[in-house]
Amino acid sequence: MQQDVQEAAQNIEQSVASSWNDAEAEFRSIGQESVSHSSLPFIANDAQQSQKAKEFRRKRLAKTSAVPAWYRSRHGQRSYVVSGSARMTRHRAKPRTPVSFF
Repeated sequence: MQQDVQEAAQNIEQSVASSWNDAEAEFRSIGQESVSHSSLPFIANDAQQSQKAKEFRRKRLAKTSAVPAWYRSRHGQRSYVVSGSARMTRHRAKPRTPVSFF
């Protein structure tokens, strides 16, 4: 009975190992295919990426700093974020302190 259990465990281990090796070989082949297709249009070189990053920073700076703070506050553009609990605490009615009768 012990030998039967050991044989079953070895069979399961071998099947798992073979499945793992097959999956690993498939992933490696996919990785090699993606490296061989380096001329794809969505992969940008370093110069293009740095140019895009520079343009993004310029646009973000123009969007955030061109508008005065007083205008943003009046027209609903948040300058900082407040959590929901902080907002509730800020607007919650504060209880009055009890006034002594004497």
